[in-house]
Amino acid sequence: MRLRSKRDSISLPSKKRESCSTTPVKESLEQITIGSYYYVTVKNNLEDEQNYRVGKVLAVKFSDDNVPEYYITYAFYNRRLDEWVKADLIDTKREIDIKLPKKRKIHQDNAISDATAMIIEDSQNDFFTTSGIHVKNKFSQGDSFYSQESFTLQIPVSSEVNDYSVKSQVIQNNSQITSGGMNNKPIKIRVKNIKEIQIGEDLIEPWYFSPYPEEFKDAPIVYICEFCLSYYMSEFQFKRHKTKCNLFHPPGNQIYKDEVENLAVFEIDGERQQTYCKNLCLLSKLFLDHKLLVYDTLPFLFYILCCYNDIGYCIIGYFSKEKYNMNNNLACILTLPQHQRKGYGRFLIAFSYTISKMQDKVGAPEEPLSDLGLLTYQQYWIEAITELLLKANEANEEISIDDIAYQTGIAQKDVQYTLHLIGICIYLGHPCIKISSGLMEMAKNSKVKKHRTIKSECFDEYWEPPVYNPSHCRFLN
Repeated sequence: MRLRSKRDSISLPSKKRESCSTTPVKESLEQITIGSYYYVTVKNNLEDEQNYRVGKVLAVKFSDDNVPEYYITYAFYNRRLDEWVKADLIDTKREIDIKLPKKRKIHQDNAISDATAMIIEDSQNDFFTTSGIHVKNKFSQGDSFYSQESFTLQIPVSSEVNDYSVKSQVIQNNSQITSGGMNNKPIKIRVKNIKEIQIGEDLIEPWYFSPYPEEFKDAPIVYICEFCLSYYMSEFQFKRHKTKCNLFHPPGNQIYKDEVENLAVFEIDGERQQTYCKNLCLLSKLFLDHKLLVYDTLPFLFYILCCYNDIGYCIIGYFSKEKYNMNNNLACILTLPQHQRKGYGRFLIAFSYTISKMQDKVGAPEEPLSDLGLLTYQQYWIEAITELLLKANEANEEISIDDIAYQTGIAQKDVQYTLHLIGICIYLGHPCIKISSGLMEMAKNSKVKKHRTIKSECFDEYWEPPVYNPSHCRFLN
């Protein structure tokens, strides 16, 4: 979200109007070609960052003054940074020899042929897994998991390790129904078609393309109702809608309400509320790049997180899950940008695992995960698993991967991935977990943080997670 200043309505002097001739326009069009890479000057770069990036030209458009602007997607950067730039910021004189990374083929046989324990060398700050993925260790050897005060906890480790750093880039079977009204098929880079959206009092600049109707691409602001998620091109249409809209909360069942935090969660069936769910997917696509929107919302449930006040229940974020997917407890997750970095993403993840534990199941998110989604999941997994390990250590109890999965709701493959991620799974004749002062320090710090927790007393006493028939997708109760 960015603050926008009012546009100046000062007319330009006549001399500058004359200097804007068609000759420089023709020259820039001849020098800059669509699909080519150039050095592009960056205005709002960080202090330790270079003032230019390598970018690829995807499209060209002309302003009212017949001045060309080019849509640039930057190499090695997330596509949320894509933008329109003028020709004077593009360097056409410098040659570029860019080598894009090639997609690696993953051979599962070689990846799991040996025991998947860590091989740690005290002389290095890095470590390697047997799957060949190089991981940088963030902890110093002075006070870390390599501390001499550390001790080991024997734990069985399976030979299958999930590596999200690789698998999140692998496209799954296209025939699968995935991602909550959205699909993870590979898509071409699309030019952002929405300039700004307004939800409630927040004015937000979208990150990615979303397939709103064609006429909306020319609207300076798209107005979205924060209750029914209907979208309008003009402020007049939006104000007229607000006088008629009688919806003040998501059109579903309220299954959770925390009066202390002023939070509520609504469960919505994608089959019964198709219009709302389609509007939700359109809004989500503005901030999710790795998903391709599909309009069949029937096989999905949507859990909407809201904050409530005197006006009503305003949406904060949501996650969706497939009704009859036995392995995944979450398909798509999003916290709106104006509510990010407040712990709501972690709350939604914890809520999905709480539902899994209520069903006596373990679950995992569908792949691929977005960059921000992966970071949030990693943080949640680390905190949940380290807390459980320390409890088992204090009680002098033995614990296995299955025990951790059952008590946390986290899938076994994600438990193993997390143990390898933080570097506490080692091999001492057999796979073990190494608990150290550094791990204890991490667990203590996580307890100090004031996370939004799931309170069992806030659930509706009559609500139970629904059960569906895989063949007919029919409610069994």
